[in-house]
Amino acid sequence: MKQFDLMGKGNRLVFKDNILAVLSEFPLSVVSSAFHNGGTTKTKVIINAQVPQGYDDRDLHQDPEEFIQQCFKRLRLEDEVDGFVGMITFAVVGAFSLVSACKGDLGVNVVATGGCTHAKSAGEEAQPQPIADTINVVVLVDGNPTEACMISSIITATEAKSAALRELDVRSLYTGNPATGTPTDAIVVAKTGRGSCICYSGPSSELGELIASCVKQAVKEAVAKAPIGGYPVSRPLEQRLAERHVSVAKLAAELAKVKSLGKDEPTIAAELGRLMKEDAVFASALFAATELSREFEEGRFSREVGDAATLGARFGELLSGQKAKARRTEDYDDVDLPVFLINAFVALLKNRFSA
Repeated sequence: MKQFDLMGKGNRLVFKDNILAVLSEFPLSVVSSAFHNGGTTKTKVIINAQVPQGYDDRDLHQDPEEFIQQCFKRLRLEDEVDGFVGMITFAVVGAFSLVSACKGDLGVNVVATGGCTHAKSAGEEAQPQPIADTINVVVLVDGNPTEACMISSIITATEAKSAALRELDVRSLYTGNPATGTPTDAIVVAKTGRGSCICYSGPSSELGELIASCVKQAVKEAVAKAPIGGYPVSRPLEQRLAERHVSVAKLAAELAKVKSLGKDEPTIAAELGRLMKEDAVFASALFAATELSREFEEGRFSREVGDAATLGARFGELLSGQKAKARRTEDYDDVDLPVFLINAFVALLKNRFSA
């Protein structure tokens, strides 16, 4: 068993048998979205347990209580505490991140685990799938925020989690849009109750700033290094395009429909794959075209810049260094790609093939 001291007298973090637990010698006041003893409660134990490989996802969600109780028994704390707050995850909890910070007598500890193979953006429609990971966050405040302040802390921590995913450029599995979390994320906020009363924990308050900075760093570290569903800060552009649902295979299949290119799907796929790996400028241009295309799709370009087809063609000309010949728009009718992206890719590829 590994142990780590936390700020606040009598608080520690332990890791044992794929169980990560915050333990306190004194009862902590807790507000959480945890499935076991969630809501408002008092406890000395907060558990984040990893589901072992091979455990059936459907059975787990039908009866998660049996699993979490077994995890609690493995900590051998039944004689010391009456109850606990419990979360479960398919993410590797051994790859957790612990971040602590303080300002004067006020201290914050944040423990995060995570993986993003099933990341999604809030508000998206998504077909239920077996969950492979999740992002769980425990915030332990060595201080005395009010109950309302603790609820506000959940909002601040959630905003910081989403900001961390944005900085890692985590994308929705379902749409390729920027992700805000996974379908099963959970947050626990606990306090020691020491010190004077704290009423505010919004992002601009003293407590909120500590929570937000710690959560963002902890989530970024945990998600970046996760063995399953990890998002390293630096990833190949080809991978980042695929995360946006713009894979080389899809591009080749659709661009082969453009008659003016005069190339079949295997030829285009081979050339795209080679250029993505060998030509950083070309890969960057494709990535930029993909981002600009999404800007058009979501209406963030003003009308003054022109229509997507015209600007896409001019963008391609700029990158290829050649004046594009007039194209018939009907060439692209059957191509399942945004018109800006088609124009830019065709101009770039024509220049490469002619070379």
